[in-house]
Amino acid sequence: MFSHPDFLVLFAAGNSGPGTGSVGSPSTNKNGISVGATLRGASANSMAGFSSCGPTTDGRIKPDLTMPGSNIVSARNDTKRRQQQLRDHDDDSGTSMASPAAAGMAALVPPVLHRW
Repeated sequence: MFSHPDFLVLFAAGNSGPGTGSVGSPSTNKNGISVGATLRGASANSMAGFSSCGPTTDGRIKPDLTMPGSNIVSARNDTKRRQQQLRDHDDDSGTSMASPAAAGMAALVPPVLHRW
């Protein structure tokens, strides 16, 4: 990141929640964004029970950003397809399911800022 100051790194906060101080490395870094998971739909204003939370050991609030991460429909991996589960999609929950949406949102910010 030193050579690329415009580079932004997002990390899933982890699924060790909901306890206080349950967020861990690498999402506790100071130069990246920690992504937590919320429920989805009408309950999207509520944190998912599994989503890790801060504060970090030095007192910083984490996660920095939250996105829906509960029962997210996604493509199946090849392992599940080989096990004769023929659907090509599945639903899963976790901060890793919330992070791609957060990365997409973060990618939309720089062009908007450059227009101002």
